[in-house]
Amino acid sequence: MYSPGEPSREKSENRTRKKLQREAILGFFFGFTLLAFIQAIINFLRPNPAVFPAVLLLIFILIDLGLWRWYSADDA
Repeated sequence: MYSPGEPSREKSENRTRKKLQREAILGFFFGFTLLAFIQAIINFLRPNPAVFPAVLLLIFILIDLGLWRWYSADDA
C-alpha cells in the first residue's frame, strides 16, 4: 500500500524510465565520440593531417561534457 513517506510506484517507474533514456542518449554520443577519436588518431598519423577530425572530436567532447553534467545534475 501507499504510505506518505514513500514515492509511489508510478513515480519510481517514471524515474527509472527517464534514467534509462538519459543513459541511452549519453551512450549514443559517447559511441560517436569514440569513433571521432579513432578518426582523429588515424588522421594524425597521415602525412598531411586535416583539421576537421580534430574539430569534430572537440565538438563531440563538448556535447558529451554537457550531457554528462545534465545527467549528473538530474541524479542529485
